[in-house]
Amino acid sequence: MNTSIRLLFPVNLRSVFSYHREQFRNGNKENFPVAKSASAIAKEGRAIWKSMTESEKAPYFAKAARKKAEYEIAIKQHIDNMNETAMEISTTLSMNTNEDAELEVNSQIGKVM
Repeated sequence: MNTSIRLLFPVNLRSVFSYHREQFRNGNKENFPVAKSASAIAKEGRAIWKSMTESEKAPYFAKAARKKAEYEIAIKQHIDNMNETAMEISTTLSMNTNEDAELEVNSQIGKVM
């Protein structure tokens, strides 16, 4: 998708795992600022995620559900705003077209007289 068009829409949803990864990565940066490479931290984070129980993952699923609800509201508002803007543009264009047509008719009448 074109970048300029993408900017018109709300930010995309993130996966449940991405919330865990973000928290894990930030925690590791605080505890081990230089000790581990990014790939090692990511690998360790994936291993921890896979070993977690459903109840341990529940806060991340809850956060993802909240963010999804917020995203759906934002998308609906964005679409409504786009529809309103399109209606305003359409109305403006039709008014301008009618004015242009009147000017054309008046200029034709002026030539005949």
